[in-house]
Amino acid sequence: MQNFSYWALRMRLEMLEHFTAVHKDLHAEAVLVLDAHGGPESPEQRQEETRIAEGFTYEWHQAYFSPVTHDARLLMHFHFPD
Repeated sequence: MQNFSYWALRMRLEMLEHFTAVHKDLHAEAVLVLDAHGGPESPEQRQEETRIAEGFTYEWHQAYFSPVTHDARLLMHFHFPD
């Protein structure tokens, strides 16, 4: 499962508290893997759809990007046939 909630944290103390809680909740054999958004295409506002098994579509949507602050509004949509 992917969770990008840590991208909303802007202050060091907030990140420290978040990752301390994550570490505490991990099982002894578990691993935390982080995925970072970036690269030369990151300033582009775009939408990408991926069809998933079970007949639904996952849509990743970058609705906003500030070239000055690199703040972004990233949305995830799930579309079901019903």
